[in-house]
Formats: sequence, structure tokens, C-alpha cells
Amino acid sequence: MKTLPFLFALALALVAGCRPQNATGSCLRADHSRCTDYSERADYVSEASDECVLNGDTWSDDPCSTTGYVGACRTSSGDSVETVWSLDHSRTSTEIQSACVVANGTFIAASSP
Repeated sequence: MKTLPFLFALALALVAGCRPQNATGSCLRADHSRCTDYSERADYVSEASDECVLNGDTWSDDPCSTTGYVGACRTSSGDSVETVWSLDHSRTSTEIQSACVVANGTFIAASSP
């Protein structure tokens, strides 16, 4: 009878070990108009990395540098979180915030230097 709790605990540990692992990274557009931070399943981050490089943009395993950015929009779905930082100074912080609301995201104001 003592083996039943042990087997149950072992089964839980095995199932927990099978969960997809999250990874992070960022993609900076070639024109530096925006940078996207990714925090999601490792296979999705790998796809984002491949697409980033194919588009001629720059991939990094580090988060985006937020220096000079107007603001960001963070969206999430399940375990996936994407934060798009905008350096497009032709758009105001208010315009970026409005677009973020339409996308069901959370606006992040840029920090003052």
C-alpha cells in the first residue's frame, strides 16, 4: 500500500517534466522602428527567431533595450507574452496606447531618461 503514493508522486513528476519549457528573446527590426520581446514556449520562440532573421532583422536572447522608445504594447495568450516596443516617433504615446487597447494589450509607457 505504501507504493501507491510513491507511484502517484512519480507520475506527477513525469507529467510535470513533459510540459513545454518557456524561452525568451527579442527581435529588433532592421530600421530600428520597433523591437519585440518574446516570452513563450521554446518552440514558438525558435520560430520567432527564424522569422526575425529571415526578415533581415536582428535576433537576441536578451530583452529589447528600451532606450528611446515611445512606449510598448504587451499582449498575452496562455503562456505566451509578446511586448512590442515602438521607436516610431511619428506616432505619439497616445496613438500607440489606443492601438494597444484595440489589440487587447496592456500599454507600457516609456521611462524618462
